[in-house]
Amino acid sequence: MFLRVNTIIENTMVEGPGNRTSIFVQGCLKHCIGCNSPQTWDLDGGILYDVKKLAKNILKNKDIEGVTFSGGEPFLQSKALGELAVILHDNGLSIVTFTGYTYDIIRKINCSNWNKLLSQTDILISGFFNQDKITYKKPWIGSLNQKYHFLTDKYSYLENNLDSIENKIEIRLNKDGSFVVNGMGNNKEIRKFFENMM
Repeated sequence: MFLRVNTIIENTMVEGPGNRTSIFVQGCLKHCIGCNSPQTWDLDGGILYDVKKLAKNILKNKDIEGVTFSGGEPFLQSKALGELAVILHDNGLSIVTFTGYTYDIIRKINCSNWNKLLSQTDILISGFFNQDKITYKKPWIGSLNQKYHFLTDKYSYLENNLDSIENKIEIRLNKDGSFVVNGMGNNKEIRKFFENMM
């Protein structure tokens, strides 16, 4: 089974609780105005990864506590992500999944692949990015309409303490001089700042 991926960021501290590997899947149909990741929209873009090999590579990193699925839209590739999540969960890693869908819609659709991914998710962050409700004050989300769902007890201690977690960004410089900005902030302004310096 294969997963279509845009970017994998290792050892990130801004894509959920603790140190994580973050997988930005390729493909999204929502095309939210002001999206920080429009490069993930193309359904045919990205790189195909074999799920078992990807899991093996992720599990080599003993410094992470979990993996975050973002995108793009993870639920468009729920079958592959569900399989990946089972392997990772069975090996003690937590799963955070972002989606542009609401939790109610996911439950109402009642798709077996969606349900499998949901069953392996510790924290679901749901809802499309709404530029009119933009916020940089809540951890991991970009707009106030987005909701946190603590689906297991793994991070239940955070549920009533979200206001104490700062929203942060990371800037990674690549060997070729390019850079990647991840996390929730005014990423377009940050990119513009760095591009003007080059």
